[in-house]
Amino acid sequence: MATSGGVFEVLRTGVTVLAETAEWASEIDVERAEMARQRAQDVLTANLPDLNRPRAEGALARAQNRLKVASNL
Repeated sequence: MATSGGVFEVLRTGVTVLAETAEWASEIDVERAEMARQRAQDVLTANLPDLNRPRAEGALARAQNRLKVASNL
């Protein structure tokens, strides 16, 4: 499962997940995730003056995570 944001609590009795987003690997649209990764890389490479670097880096990390999870099917 690909997740972003949130908290995991792991106990002997179970696991609690409070996440902003969560997707099973089989639900990930690989083409869409790859396009998001490329867009984020393009934005970071362009280094425009009004660049919101933390937001672009977060988008890149989310896309990379989704692609990694999807590749483990």
